Order: sequence, then C-alpha cells, then structure tokens
Amino acid sequence: MIIDNFDIIKEFIINSCIEQGHDFDKDLDSYYEIEIFTRKKDFGDKEYSKSFSHIYHIFKINDIEKYKKDIITLCNVFNARAYIGIRRKSIKRVLLKCNVAIAKSLANNASANPWKMVESISRSDFPKTDKKWVIDIDSKDDSYIIYIQDTIKELGGKCYCKIPTPNGVHIICTPFRFEEYKKKLESDQKQFSNANKNYRTLLYSNLPEN
Repeated sequence: MIIDNFDIIKEFIINSCIEQGHDFDKDLDSYYEIEIFTRKKDFGDKEYSKSFSHIYHIFKINDIEKYKKDIITLCNVFNARAYIGIRRKSIKRVLLKCNVAIAKSLANNASANPWKMVESISRSDFPKTDKKWVIDIDSKDDSYIIYIQDTIKELGGKCYCKIPTPNGVHIICTPFRFEEYKKKLESDQKQFSNANKNYRTLLYSNLPEN
C-alpha cells in the first residue's frame, strides 16, 4: 500500500511557517530532517537481515521535491519508511551541543565519532519555540478520528492536519492539556491514542497491507 504524504507535508510546513511569521527559505539556520529506515515488523515472514537508515536535511521547501524521487526509490528498494520531523531544527544549536559533547568526550579520554555525534544530536534537537505534537491514531474509523480532533480542540489544542499512516492517521497539533485528555478518553471508554514523543510523522511508505 503506497502512502505518499509529500504534498500534505509541504503544505503543513509552509502554513506553519507563515503562521509563525517565519520565512523558512530565507532562514540560514533552520532545517527539517527526513529519516528513512527499516523496521523488522514491516518484513512479516520475510527474512530481516540487517537494518537500513539514511538521512536527508531540508534547508529549503523545494528540497522536499528535490529529494522525493530518491526517497521513494530507497523506500521501495529497502522496504523502508520515510519519516520527517515536524519541528524546525537549528544548525547553530546542534553545533553548539556537538562542541559540548566532543569536549566532554575528550576530557574523559573517550573516543568520539563526530559524524555520528552530529547525527544523534540533530535527531534529538527539539526547539522550544516550535511546539507541535503528533497524536498517533491506530484506527481508520472516521468517527473516532473526529472525536480525537474535537477533544484536542476542547482541551486547548489546534489541529493542523491529518497524515495517513498504514494503520490510521497522525494528527499534527499544538500542545494541549494531556492529562485531561487521558482522563476524558478513559471516561468515554475510548481507545487511547498517545502523543508521539519523537515529533515525527510519515512522509512515504510502500508496504504490504496486513
């Protein structure tokens, strides 16, 4: 089943930046990160020999289109998924964190791989000014999805868009009163849909249907 969210993601990034008064294409510090990787559960009964991972950095909105063909090819060849982080990252902030990490490694006489360090720190860099959550819904029931969206809005959040996934949808939204959300779902006897703490959503996949 092919899931192609390139257009939805581009529109989300453009609208999100406009809302924040941010010109992404002119900002030399901001970027988004796309990661392609394999997951053992996506191979079913097939042999899963070793994992595959590849990262693209998006510095201009047109970079998404520029890398689209390569991303699709890698996903199809390696039976992988492509995910994109929904919160802008900062080159300066990542490099400053790398400097600190390298200094600590040298002080402790530990070996350091700067390339792996940059990759790891970039992956975990979440800006405080671009706060968005991903609510992971493992259901394709429209009434339940609408219920979750209405609950998010009721508890102070704003829903930006729905991103199709193999098992349901991701809802990208602003933070809301999460503890009240959990209590409401329990009270209404609804399936729990958690917040994705990696702040990533699906960009592309072509996986066999379950």
